[in-house]
Amino acid sequence: MKKLNELYKGYPSIDIKGIKINSKEVVDGDIFVCTKGVTTDRHDFIDEAVSNGAKFLVVKKEGNYQVPYIKVDNPNTELAKLAEKFYDYPLDKLKLIGITGTDGKTTTAMIIRDLLGSNECGYIGTNGVKGKEIDTKITNTTPECHVLYQILDAFVKENLKYVSMETSSEAFYRNRLDTFRFAVGIVTNVTGDHLNIHKTFENYKDCKKQLLKLLEKDGTAILNIDDKYYEEFKDIHDKVLTYGKNDKATLVIKDYKENSNNTDITFIYQNKEYQVSSPLVGEFNIYNLASAILALTSLGYSFLDVLDRIKNIKTPRGRCEVIEGSNYKIVLDYAHTVNGLKSILEYLNKIKKTKIIKLS
Repeated sequence: MKKLNELYKGYPSIDIKGIKINSKEVVDGDIFVCTKGVTTDRHDFIDEAVSNGAKFLVVKKEGNYQVPYIKVDNPNTELAKLAEKFYDYPLDKLKLIGITGTDGKTTTAMIIRDLLGSNECGYIGTNGVKGKEIDTKITNTTPECHVLYQILDAFVKENLKYVSMETSSEAFYRNRLDTFRFAVGIVTNVTGDHLNIHKTFENYKDCKKQLLKLLEKDGTAILNIDDKYYEEFKDIHDKVLTYGKNDKATLVIKDYKENSNNTDITFIYQNKEYQVSSPLVGEFNIYNLASAILALTSLGYSFLDVLDRIKNIKTPRGRCEVIEGSNYKIVLDYAHTVNGLKSILEYLNKIKKTKIIKLS
């Protein structure tokens, strides 16, 4: 809770409990910020917000409102500034690891959390919000900025050091992350997706590039050197680590053997070979694991220490999740892109003993 005059000088000493942009979610003591969406102008819902208990408004339009307000040039950008201040600048107390890409965001983000440990690292993404004690669902893969700041504040209160978070192209498109700075930015791959939002593939790629533009000056970009669009991303940030089968990668995937319940991998790092057994299955998860390994080394963890932590990895819910029966095996996977579905079917065809029945 904050006093209004702590947030905006010269205004009354009113108790402020939270920040909302949805008038239906407003409760007594909230600030209502009149942001503008693609088809929605929240100024149209001021009466409902005040009726629900809003004590202060952030607006662009002057009006005869029933509660105090401040007029700003752009409520959308003001929302992030207000949330930063309300939640005591949580970004100053956490290191953010952002993961974007068409496929692999959820698994990579969860692998990183498992490698760092739940007592050190929080998670935000498709599978919800997870901290030491926090475990909740969210509507969007990357929530609105004021919700993100609220989550980060909760992580600070749990004394976490890191946050592994999925950063969706839609979040960049809607400017939810403009005030964020990342210690690590991973781009898993880029294939066609969400063109209903971005309209063109170029727009989609540009949104993916935003993550690397939001890296801290001494932050690290981690890129899939085998990806078709790698060359377009490699010069956006100064410090770049790469992974893939290409022998020029920082972390080379030299060889692997896919088993029904694990994967045996040979990596090359700094001219040395390392044998690893991963509890994850599928070639796509070798790539996800490789990016996660580099994320930890970029944060100062030794390579051998990171390899030793691989045994702590759990299969994320709905990501190539295996259910064994006496004479059958069910694989649950959230794959919803053409490339994602192709990858999971390629893996299943390698290990199948009879036939594959695809349910969707």
